[in-house]
Amino acid sequence: MIGDFADVDNKKIIEYQGDFYHANPEKFGADDTPHPFRRNIKSSEIWLNDEKKKNVANENGYEVLYIWDSEFSRVGKENKNKIIDKCIKFLRS
Repeated sequence: MIGDFADVDNKKIIEYQGDFYHANPEKFGADDTPHPFRRNIKSSEIWLNDEKKKNVANENGYEVLYIWDSEFSRVGKENKNKIIDKCIKFLRS
């Protein structure tokens, strides 16, 4: 499994999760259908697919950091820098 960013040598993956594409559980319920192009798939199915991907990564020795779009997109350069720092810290740990 290769994510949005992968450091193969250190077995680290960063996944940037779109709130709609990955059904952010802070915004959607299990029976919602938020994916803009796959309107027939429920949030619970999206979560299950994402969990399977994470399990494959973990089984292969990878750590995964998730960044939600809404987490990064909050207003202000300071918040964006905070998320970038979080990613750098994760990659260095």
